[in-house]
Formats: sequence, C-alpha cells, structure tokens
Amino acid sequence: MRHRLNDYVKELEEKLRKLQPDETRKENVEVETIKSQSPGRRSLKHDRAPAVPTYLDPLAELGVNKKYYNWDVVSIRKPQTHQQTYGTSSSFYYINQMTVYMNAVLREKLNHARLDTVYKPYHAGPDGDALHSSHDGSHLTASKDGFDLSRFAEETYLSGFWTDFDNVALIVSRDEFERRFDSLWQSFRALRLPSALVDVILALCMQRSAQISSTNLKHHGLQNPEVAGLWWHRRSQRLLVDDLEEPSIATFQCHLLSVMWLSNAGLHNTAHSVMASGIRVGIILGLHLETPETLSLEHREFRKRLWWTTYALEMKFAMDLGRPIAVNCKQVTCCLPSEKAPIPDSAKSALSYNIHLIKLLLAGRAVYITFYRRCAEELDSSGKETIYEDLAVLEECAKFLASNIIYLRTWAKHVPSALQTIPGKAFSVDDIKLDFSDSEIYIPLRRQSILLELHYHTMAMNLFRPFIAFSTSQRPAMPNTQTHALSCAKHAAAITSILEQTCTKSNYLDGMLEVWQWQWSAALSLVGYILAYPHNPVSPSVRRSIDTAISILRTCSKDVAAEVIHELVAKADALHPGVQHSCETVDSTNLAEQGTQSLETLVSGGLGWDFGDDFHNVAEGLDDLSGGSSVMCGAGSSFALEGLDCGDQSMFDLLDFEGVDNLEQ
Repeated sequence: MRHRLNDYVKELEEKLRKLQPDETRKENVEVETIKSQSPGRRSLKHDRAPAVPTYLDPLAELGVNKKYYNWDVVSIRKPQTHQQTYGTSSSFYYINQMTVYMNAVLREKLNHARLDTVYKPYHAGPDGDALHSSHDGSHLTASKDGFDLSRFAEETYLSGFWTDFDNVALIVSRDEFERRFDSLWQSFRALRLPSALVDVILALCMQRSAQISSTNLKHHGLQNPEVAGLWWHRRSQRLLVDDLEEPSIATFQCHLLSVMWLSNAGLHNTAHSVMASGIRVGIILGLHLETPETLSLEHREFRKRLWWTTYALEMKFAMDLGRPIAVNCKQVTCCLPSEKAPIPDSAKSALSYNIHLIKLLLAGRAVYITFYRRCAEELDSSGKETIYEDLAVLEECAKFLASNIIYLRTWAKHVPSALQTIPGKAFSVDDIKLDFSDSEIYIPLRRQSILLELHYHTMAMNLFRPFIAFSTSQRPAMPNTQTHALSCAKHAAAITSILEQTCTKSNYLDGMLEVWQWQWSAALSLVGYILAYPHNPVSPSVRRSIDTAISILRTCSKDVAAEVIHELVAKADALHPGVQHSCETVDSTNLAEQGTQSLETLVSGGLGWDFGDDFHNVAEGLDDLSGGSSVMCGAGSSFALEGLDCGDQSMFDLLDFEGVDNLEQ
C-alpha cells in the first residue's frame, strides 16, 4: 500500500514538472505583450522581466475607461466635510452650468467688475445654523427607551406600510412580518424587543405620517417630517451591525428600506453608501444569480423582486449622482420578476407597478449609458473637455440622442392601460387632464399610475437637461439641441401640471416626500430654460408653469424653496432686461439703471450668496434645499419619440445589455 502511494506521488510530480515550462512560457508571453503596449518603453534584448512589473497601469497600458460616460465632474465643499464629487448627470453639475453662465453675464454687464464670493447661509434658525442642519437630528438626546411606543401605537403606524409603499411592500412578506412582530411582544414585557426590520419600517411609516400632519410627533420633539423616525432608524442600523458577517434576507430588506428613509431625509450620500452595502449583502446571499429551481415558484419570484427592486434603485442613484454603478449588469444572471407571480389579488396592481417601474429604470439606464458614451467619443475626437466647449459636438450628441430614444418608446408601449393616467394618451407632455372622479376603491391603482408617470417625466426631463446649454455668445442653428431643451422644459411643465392637479383635487400623494423633490427639480429646469432661451416664444407658458411650481412648493411647506425659485426668476429677468416676463410679483428691473451696489443686493438678496468664480457655495445652497437631492436621471421626450417604432421587438429584445456592452464598465 505504501509503495503504491509513493509511486502515485512520483507520477504526480512528473506531470507537474512537464507542465511547468509551458506555464512559465505563457507568463513570459503575457508580460512581454504588456511591455510592448507600454508607451515609451524600449524592448531590451537582455532585459529580465521583474517578477511583478511596476509599470502595470490598466488606464495607461490599455486605454481603458478614458473619457468614459462619466466624462466630467464638479466638486463641492460642504460645511464641516471634505470635498464631494458629482458627475455630469447630477443636479449639482446642472447648477454649476447655470451659475457659471450667470457669472459671465453679470460680469459682462458690469464691465467685467468682479463680485466677491461670500457665503451666507440662505436660511438660519434661531441658533444661526443653516437650514440643512435640521436634517441631522443631532438635537435629539433621548434615552435608550425614550421613544419606544405601545403595541397599539406601533400597529397604527405599521398598518400604512402595506398600502402606502407600493414599490417596496412586495419585498416584505406580510404574513411573515406579522408573525415576527407578534413574537417580539412578550406577555411580561410592556415594550417590544428590538428588531432591525420592524424598526426601519416603523421609521418609514412615521416619516410619511409626519409629512401628512406635522403635529403627529411633536410630543417627541420631532419638528421636521423628514427626520421623523430618526431614533428607530438609528436603532435599526445598530442592530444590523451584528448581522453583517452572516446576513439574512431580512438584512437585505433592511438596507433597501433604510435607503428609502435616508433619501426622504435628504441624506443622499449616506443613502448611496448604505445602498452599496445592501448590494453586497445581496451578492453574498446570491440574489443576483438565477434563482434555484429547487425553490418554490413563490419563493423564486420573491427573491427576484428583492434583487431587482434594489438593483434598479442602485441604477437610479448612479444616474442621480453621476457616479459609477456598484455591480456590472453582465455579472447579474437573475431574470426579472414576472407579473404572473403567485400573490394575492389585492397586491396584483402593486406588483405590476413595481415591475414596470423597474423596467422604466432599466430603459432609462440604457439610454443614459449609450448617450453619455457617445458624448465621451465625441469629446475624445474633438479634444474638448466638455460638450459645451464645441457647439458642433453638442449638436452631434443631441442628434444621437434623438435617434437612440427607442428604449423609452418601447417601454411606454408596454405599460398596461390600467397603469396609464390617461389610457391611450399617457406619458404625453401636452394637454394633461387627469380624471379624479373614480370611486375610492381605485385609489391605490390611481396613485400607482400617477407615480409611474411622474417617474417617467422626471427621467425624461433630466436626460434632456444637458441641452439647456448656457452661452453668452451668438449660437448657430442647432435644431436638435434646441428641440431637446424645449423637451426638457415641457417634461418639467408636465410634472408641475400633474402635481398641481393631483395635490389640489385628491389626497393620492399625501405624505409622499418625493413630491416636493420632483417639483423642486422641475422648477430648476424651468428656470434654467428661461435663462438659456429668454426670447423663445414658449417663455410665457414656461413662466406660468414656474408660478404653479412656486405655489406647489409652498403647499408642501417648502417656503424657502419657493422663495429661492422666485429670486432666481428675478435674477433671470435682471440678466435679460429687454424681455418682458412676469412671475408672481417679480419686478423685472432694468439692469442698465442699477449700480454695482444694488446689483450685488439683487444677486445675494434672496439666496444668501453672491455669484462669483467659486460655484461651491451656490450649489451647496441650492441643493441643500432638496436635502442634497439629485433628481432621477433618465430619458425621453414626445419630440424624440414621434415616428419611432419598435416593430415586433419586445422590450428586452431592445434592452439587450450585451448590445450596449452590458450598459456598464
């Protein structure tokens, strides 16, 4: 036995010896190939390759990721924080473009007089802190059990989760959750045992409830609806730490729900970080892989909904902030959930809404990636840093987008009539007349159709937003660029019209913090349009939409945001004194009659800052109004969609990720 074992060992050693030269030769070939691709390096006949070449650099050697779709960024400085970077699709980048343009026009009209950039918080509380400080909740100093509620109070809050959170309620099993919740209340305890999942859902429900009625939580000292439920959210996060090494499905669910709470609170960088952790937890659990056939159909569909709801939201964040995505699409083999999943009839509409929202985000991502890659290719050819440095490049990119919008056209064609606000006319930007005469039994479905349309218009508005191009010089004929800029304004006006009708004629969107963020984003786009195209014939219509937007922001108790938009319009009027505009009671002042001192007052008056070389303060002030919210980016326009047909192709024939290099890096 021992001899046979020795012979076997020798046989293996001999095989290893014979293989060694081949492997060595293969390694040497790879090293020499990389060396030959290295610029500026000469191949010396007697050089010996180092064991680990020190010159290896995938960007320098292979040219990978050079001028990729994140072709430009802006950086901002927040109080007491380090520098933060945002990409071209973010609201920060758009605000930067607006600010640079206003600086240029102001200096030109003031004979190049320089205005000093002095940051002043645009809204200070009694302690002198800027408005954004109210988001941190640092004033809360409750004891460990200071905010625990009775079982009845918790059940009252939690009851709304299954009806008010249409896009995520289906990723939590109601029966399983209620069993878990019941087990946490023991007969000998007056308080519930801690649970990360229960805590984060409770935090979400309290946040929405507080938005409906700000008096709900005043006895807990919570004056700001966005941070309602802060204590429960923080306890949920503490409890999650113990689960990270051995995560469960509940761990994954908590990350997604936490991202929602943080987004509503305006803590978008924190939400983005938590999202990255959640995606990693999903990968550990294997949710990104095709579900095993050994599981029941119900469980397989549940896992698919879990993964794709989170992954689609991750795509949204990447577009919102102009940052790379965490996981490449080609690494995901889990297919999309099906509308035929075995769920109760009462949840069918929520399931349909969830699936079509996921598909919308995928369609928008497809357009986003292909468009920004084309921009990068044009910049690489022209040698320019941004598409605004060469108007020919800008127009070529606009032309490409007009021909590549087919993804959204296909998506819109596949939305069932039940999820269309106006069957047969949904996703239009013209003559939006919503009908609110339906019986209350249809309220969830009506809300879902309105939310889906708002998501669509927001995506459309933001992909066309780069073509609101600010220029102080004479522009040549740029039909595609101008059409896309007008499309952006029309989608912003559509958002405003839908919100105005819904908020005044129904309670479908009560308690939804996203409403005012959508309106804030739309208002910024409308103001940018009248800045860039002050003489356009549609300007009076745009101004009426701005009036409505200001009214909606005030309805949402966002008076500071309303005043900022009001003041921005006043500044737009001052920069273009020859144009007759009106926006509420804005006084269009003739700039030629103003001295330098009064102009500085005009510029800094309502916003609390001066426009100068440094964009950081302006961007910080504007974006803090939305809690750091960078609106969802996507694509689409009725102009670009006209005449496009998908033929017999299905949605995911067109959304072939391999066809666009998997949409990712």
